[in-house]
Amino acid sequence: MLKDVDLGGIYLASLVPRLLLAAALFFVCRWALGRSRLLGRVWYLALFEAALFVVVFAMLLPFA
Repeated sequence: MLKDVDLGGIYLASLVPRLLLAAALFFVCRWALGRSRLLGRVWYLALFEAALFVVVFAMLLPFA
């Protein structure tokens, strides 16, 4: 069972830290793909970025 995270007396859902970590990893992946010029080959950039974020977030879910 997922437990809430206590942040200075404020309780956050357990997914909030994972969302923040996923966002940080997403920006690192997007930066690396941009530097390697692979993002220029993507047909629909917004859809690709949304899918990339979902994949990164889904990879973090099993870790409790």
